Amino acid sequence: MATSAPRPDHDTTERVERERIVRPAFSAPAASNVNVGPTTTAVTRNEAVWTVTRVVTLLFTVLEVLLLLRFVLKLTGANAQQPLVSGLYGITEPLVRPFQGIFPEPAGPPVLDLAALLAVPLPSLAAPLHAVLYKNPQCSCCEAYAAYLRQNGFEIDIKPTNDLTRISADAGVPPNLEGCHTMLLDGYAFDGLVPVDLVKKVLAEHPAIAGITLPGMPAGAPGMGGSKSGPFTVYAFTKDGKPPTVYATE
Repeated sequence: MATSAPRPDHDTTERVERERIVRPAFSAPAASNVNVGPTTTAVTRNEAVWTVTRVVTLLFTVLEVLLLLRFVLKLTGANAQQPLVSGLYGITEPLVRPFQGIFPEPAGPPVLDLAALLAVPLPSLAAPLHAVLYKNPQCSCCEAYAAYLRQNGFEIDIKPTNDLTRISADAGVPPNLEGCHTMLLDGYAFDGLVPVDLVKKVLAEHPAIAGITLPGMPAGAPGMGGSKSGPFTVYAFTKDGKPPTVYATE
């Protein structure tokens, strides 16, 4: 008599759980593709932080545009007494003032306002980092992880997908070290529930790697419930065929 294969235990291996979620045995209804995150007070508070972050990003973009307009208007000899031009100069003056005097400015018009050009990158440096996070539609811990990153100043665009294994492979993640999602940011791949301090470390140091990964879905990791049972080992990987190396243990 034929017997059915035993169902894999969830706690035996996170890899089995990941594959089960990424390739479900049933056809999920359309409603399952809607992002549904945890409905806790903490996540609600993080969503408010996310809204403020978007507003601040928009403000920084506007400041960059105004600085570029200032440069163009001075270069073309615009009338500084005209109300719109005068107002623009007044708004951007606090940003430009620290750079004035670095280069000699010829008496204009026209004027090559190098101080304005030097000030243009400032809003970008203060703006939050933008990342794209690919997750399977059924995973809620990925939503909690995105909220965790937003709370730490990141701008996250969540993209549900049923092809997460291919996306991870294209990013260079070793199959045996895959996490529960793949995030792309500043040319690097961050796979799994990587602590935010390690994400920032990679972005600050720009190592010659494709990315880092925290395999599986360990308890106590950012976005996961439960208590941390031991140190997390985060691996660095490349796309040139070299074996992964330990990037950090914490």
